[in-house]
Amino acid sequence: MGPAAPGPRRGAAAHGGDVELDEVTGHLESVGLSKTKWPEYVYDVEELPQTKVGKLDRGGARDLAIRLHTREGGS
Repeated sequence: MGPAAPGPRRGAAAHGGDVELDEVTGHLESVGLSKTKWPEYVYDVEELPQTKVGKLDRGGARDLAIRLHTREGGS
């Protein structure tokens, strides 16, 4: 695996309703997920990139997160 792509550290995507960051982090805290793995922001997206066999395209998702974060004025 190569070096990490530049851009935002962690983000989350949601679709189908208003989801706030505090709701996501509250759930993650309730299930005991380490705070180092919590997202720093949440964006509403229509769909996530998929591979030809229907799995999450991690590279495409990372690129999408970078584009969204840059568009919203993130660093």
